[in-house]
Amino acid sequence: MIGILGFAHIFNDLVAKLNLIYGYEKNRIVRLLPVVVTYLSIVYFLFEEAFYDPTILIMYSIMAIFGIGFSYFHKFEYNLSLMVVGAVIGGLTEGIGHFYDLYIYSPTNLLPLFLCLGWGLNTWIIQTLPYLLRIDLAKAFKKS
Repeated sequence: MIGILGFAHIFNDLVAKLNLIYGYEKNRIVRLLPVVVTYLSIVYFLFEEAFYDPTILIMYSIMAIFGIGFSYFHKFEYNLSLMVVGAVIGGLTEGIGHFYDLYIYSPTNLLPLFLCLGWGLNTWIIQTLPYLLRIDLAKAFKKS
C-alpha cells in the first residue's frame, strides 16, 4: 500500500499539470467522481463477470462510502491518481498471482476487472481510516 501511495503522489503531479477540471476546482461534488465511477464499475463487473454475491456488494458499498468521505476533502487530481494507480497495481498484482497459479479464476475470465478496481477502493479506505484520526496520508510526501 505504501508503494501505491508513493506512485499516486508522483502521478498526482502529472495529473495536476493536465488541469482536467479547469473551472471546477471549487466544486466538491466533482471530487467524488473517481470514487463513484470506480464503485459503479465494480458493481457492473460483478454482474458482468458472474461474481455477484450480496456480501461482496455490501463490502464494496461500505468501502465506497469511506472513499466518498475521504474524496470530499481532497482534490480531484489526487483522487483520480489514487484510482488509476490502485487499479493498475491491483491489476498487475492479480495478474502475476494468476500467472503463477496463486489465484485461480474461472476459465472464461482470465482476470476479474472488479478485483483490479477494488484495489482503488482499498487504497481509499486505507487513506480514510488514519484521516479519521487526523492523520492525512495525502500530505505525507514532501513536494519536490
